[in-house]
Amino acid sequence: MNREKSLTQKISDKEKDPQEFFQYQIYSQLKHKGWCQSMAFTKENSLLFAQFKTLIKVLCIHEGAMNQIRMLSSHKTFLTTITVLQQFNSLISTSEEGQIHVWSMVPIAKPLIIKKFDAPSSLVSCLLYNESYDVIITGSNNNIKFWKNPMKWLLIQSIDDHKGAVWALSLNQDENKLISCGWDKMILITERQKNEIWVVVQKVAVKDYGYRLCFLDDDYFLYQPIFQRSIGLFSILNNGCKVEKIAEKELVERHTECNAFFPMQFEKNKKIILNKIGDKIVILKVKGKEQIQIVQSINCNSHNIFGKMSDDGQFLVIWDESSNKLQIRKLFNH
Repeated sequence: MNREKSLTQKISDKEKDPQEFFQYQIYSQLKHKGWCQSMAFTKENSLLFAQFKTLIKVLCIHEGAMNQIRMLSSHKTFLTTITVLQQFNSLISTSEEGQIHVWSMVPIAKPLIIKKFDAPSSLVSCLLYNESYDVIITGSNNNIKFWKNPMKWLLIQSIDDHKGAVWALSLNQDENKLISCGWDKMILITERQKNEIWVVVQKVAVKDYGYRLCFLDDDYFLYQPIFQRSIGLFSILNNGCKVEKIAEKELVERHTECNAFFPMQFEKNKKIILNKIGDKIVILKVKGKEQIQIVQSINCNSHNIFGKMSDDGQFLVIWDESSNKLQIRKLFNH
């Protein structure tokens, strides 16, 4: 208990280093009257793919302006994730009925559908890939699936230890540990073995389920429980055999209703964390292994907020139900 208290004090943001001050300031806005919980930038941040109900808008970003150049149509139900695989010049979209669609981005401004298939269970709720782009991991109802080769999508393994929807996935920096959370109030620690098989090594029971978690390095991660004002910092010990909550950081004065489809992100070069809690977007800065600092809080008038940070952390895109606007914010003073 004393350890947790001392670490909570260590991650206090009362004494902010002025050299670490930065903000995401409004760069471009566009009226977008349609549900938008999925979006993704291309690597060079020149294009934005944004959900429009069952469709995908292709938007060009140039000198502070967003202009729609194309509308993509292939899904029958609302989209759940949009992912750009720049190395393969491909775009992945998933939807509520469990379909996965792969688009060719050659030419980049006119993507064409090249593959459609059903995931083995409905509702693909989250998706991530490793740095070499050769393994894709999806979360859905009751399971986590591992896919090899994003051009062929070969299903190589399924883990069925979650009960209910899997809302978030995160790989550590060495890419040998995977954490996941869902409706079952469990955080799973899954490790890659020498034979490339993934094995659940630890199940951590938590008081409240959560929609968001994220690794900060190989063994430290953040977990955002619903119905709470704070974010939890955890450490994985003894090769995954033990998980310890070592600190909490209060982010808001009161908790409000929250929802899924806004992944927590960590940009390791800038050490920036993007998080959503209730009707607020909170930007945090990692100051050390056990120190985080609130840098910016963006207030919205609805808990229905969705967003994504660009891979380099330079841009942040937000859509909220209250304004019905797509808003791009750019990082300044970093």
